[in-house]
Amino acid sequence: LVVDAGEHPPLSAYMQSIFPKVRYPLVWDAGRNYGFLHRLDIPSSGLVLAGTSLEGYYCLRMQLDTHLLRREYAVACQGFVPSTLTQVAARVDVAPDPSQRKSISDSGKPSQTSVKVEAHVAGTTDADEGGRCLVAVRIATGRRHQIRVHLRHCGH
Repeated sequence: LVVDAGEHPPLSAYMQSIFPKVRYPLVWDAGRNYGFLHRLDIPSSGLVLAGTSLEGYYCLRMQLDTHLLRREYAVACQGFVPSTLTQVAARVDVAPDPSQRKSISDSGKPSQTSVKVEAHVAGTTDADEGGRCLVAVRIATGRRHQIRVHLRHCGH
């Protein structure tokens, strides 16, 4: 599902079109963010986690808040990522202006990312001199743009 607010209704409207209010009132509840708990890369078509019942919503919320819910991603990185890189613990600045590029900052929120290099691919063009890597990433915290900021901090 790809949602572009400029051309399509918001994701909440899509959810409401498939989950009737009588049976799934949470999906219609703005106070509980229409059941949405987590969304990777909000401006794009990233992963969405939503509850459709209060029981499911609060069960998932508890798992997110206590880090019991594991969030793992496959990431393609430009450049060589050494297999010795296994953890990134750096504070991600959560500037209030969403248009600002996120960065590592002493004033940022603590953030933890586990990294495992799965494969290296040699470069095929001048632009790909450093090659590419496929990396498995697990985040313990869920800061906005955390994966991107942490990998950029490490040079990728």
